[in-house]
Amino acid sequence: MIRYIVIIALFLSINNCFSQDSTYVFHNRKHFDNIKTNDIRLGIGVNHTFYSEIGYAKHLSNIGDTGYFSRGYYVAVEWLPKSPNFTDVYAIKVGYEVSAFLLHLGIETKYQTDFDKTDFVVTPKIGFGLFTYVSLSYGYTISTNKSPFENVSKNQFSLIFNIPARKRTR
Repeated sequence: MIRYIVIIALFLSINNCFSQDSTYVFHNRKHFDNIKTNDIRLGIGVNHTFYSEIGYAKHLSNIGDTGYFSRGYYVAVEWLPKSPNFTDVYAIKVGYEVSAFLLHLGIETKYQTDFDKTDFVVTPKIGFGLFTYVSLSYGYTISTNKSPFENVSKNQFSLIFNIPARKRTR
């Protein structure tokens, strides 16, 4: 009787070792793609008044069995057109953004001027993103010069399009 128990225990332990290998192989079969893109960045938004931007963005996207994640940085030029009560405001900005599934987070720094007054602002952003291509976000502008422009609000809504100019899979 003990001989049969030892043989069954030996058989089960050998079988267990083989099953561990198959589980390990299963985890190595996950599929991931790393895609680098150089994008043309186009954007419109509302910040008391309408504004637009154009620039360059560079993204690295990870797409796989477990979902989607993207990160990238950008440089852009922004223009708030003049209205009856306000002057044109121009800005140069640099930012970093991250997207995971539908969540889009970002932070940008911006130098603004109307050629009479200047301001340097930091804007953290949160919103919704569709991969790296489209994002709709809300940003809160933090000014270092007590907000000298009347047509630049602390609250900013933006719709951004990143159009891939060149794509490369790594």
